[in-house]
Amino acid sequence: MPCLNGSIRSLFPRLESIYVASRAATAVAVITWMITAPEAALVVSELTFGMIVFVVHLIAFYLIWRYRPTFIQDVFTYSLIFDVIFVTYLINYTGGAHSSFYLLYYLNIMFSAYYFSLNFSLGISTAVTTIYLISNPGLITDIPITDLALRIGFVWFFSITVGLVSRHIKQSEAKLLNLLDSLNESTTELERSQTRVETIYEASRLLGEILDDRDITADVLEIVDSILGFELCSIQICSPDQAYLYERGRLVDNVKILEGLREIIPMDGVIGQVIAGRKPRRLLDVEHSEGYLPTIEDARSALLIPMISHGRVTGIILAESTKINYFSETDEKVSSILAASAAMAYENSRLHAELEKMVIVDELTRVYNYRYFTERLNDEIRRASRYKHPLSLIMVDIDWFKHTNDTHGHEAGNIVLRGVADVISRTIRDTDIVARYGGEEFVVILPQTVQADAQFIAERIREQVEQTTFGENTRYRALNCTVSVGTTTYPDNGHSEEQLVQLVDQAMYLAKGQGKNAVVAV
Repeated sequence: MPCLNGSIRSLFPRLESIYVASRAATAVAVITWMITAPEAALVVSELTFGMIVFVVHLIAFYLIWRYRPTFIQDVFTYSLIFDVIFVTYLINYTGGAHSSFYLLYYLNIMFSAYYFSLNFSLGISTAVTTIYLISNPGLITDIPITDLALRIGFVWFFSITVGLVSRHIKQSEAKLLNLLDSLNESTTELERSQTRVETIYEASRLLGEILDDRDITADVLEIVDSILGFELCSIQICSPDQAYLYERGRLVDNVKILEGLREIIPMDGVIGQVIAGRKPRRLLDVEHSEGYLPTIEDARSALLIPMISHGRVTGIILAESTKINYFSETDEKVSSILAASAAMAYENSRLHAELEKMVIVDELTRVYNYRYFTERLNDEIRRASRYKHPLSLIMVDIDWFKHTNDTHGHEAGNIVLRGVADVISRTIRDTDIVARYGGEEFVVILPQTVQADAQFIAERIREQVEQTTFGENTRYRALNCTVSVGTTTYPDNGHSEEQLVQLVDQAMYLAKGQGKNAVVAV
């Protein structure tokens, strides 16, 4: 039977303590009557037995209330039934129809009406009325009908009145408790969201300290996995010409993927709209979202967040879920914070790469400079030594370069320098490194290359330069030159950086000594 006040969650005072106190007062009243009433001497043994049972019951109720509160509702039911029986027993031995202890019935009725439901209280009222009339036949003959009607009427009056009031209180309490539950849930969600925002903010702040875009991608995916918990997250970056997107990283079921990703993603449909509008978008059900192509086959909802840095969209963070309407407004706001930090981090990485390139690239010829050459040569020698691989060097010097400058001017000399650098860059392999060594000299590092292969590449460079005409689109139109090329190989001809550079320099000068436009290996 329903019982709101009997439950642990209640906004109103609990009745157990009041019940125990009222029953204790009942015991005191009965004992007082036994001491003061003359007729009590005739039934002292019966009343003593009744009081012993009553006190034992009261102690049992108190102990269960204190130490086994989960059973209190059932105990309350049995206690109220016991009280009805006890009051009836008390009335029979204290005057029957003339006993004033029938007033204790009202106490039972009010407790049952308040603690239990109205229907239960009406049932108790029916039982009390029936038992009272049957156990006291003198009520019909010895008591005025108006007095009897008042006694019985008050039973039902208290039952209905207190029951209706209790029902209203319980309904109001239930509504208030539900309201408090909703408020607690909202407060908890707000606190959780605030914690997520603070954590995201702190984690995102550290992104600005990372300069490698691969590490940025890994960290962003780690934040998504550990804080947001999305099933899928894809980081997509805009191409330099803003014509398409390419995938930089992906998180699928807690697994970060940084290789083998999509290289060209059309910037159309929903993705194009998000980039053009520069606003996040939540798709409640992708099956009803025209113009959206899911990343995972069973995707049902999606969240698209543009990454914006300095007013320019640099890409998007795309999240998907297999559940409909999975992403909340909070997810959108928190993801937007992450997207802004990621965009700034990627932009910083790009600017740093450009700055670093400016530091290590020769401004005129657009190949690496001497500083970068020395650093890489040192690294490549250590790597070759560790893995027992060969390493070759090629040094290229432009023949008669001073004559070109003196005849045509320094601008023509610059054209030749850039042209030779382009020829060398096109002729060597992707793994080789070309740098401007100084003046009109270039040097090429050839990792894992034996001497014969180095000579072949050197000869190809010499031939290509000889066959190329520079300055065709300038006022000089026809500038030609040749080069003298020297090669050497590690570890056959040297072990240190200084030895290799010295040997390749000697080889190059030997080529010049042989009449220029030649290749010499040392």
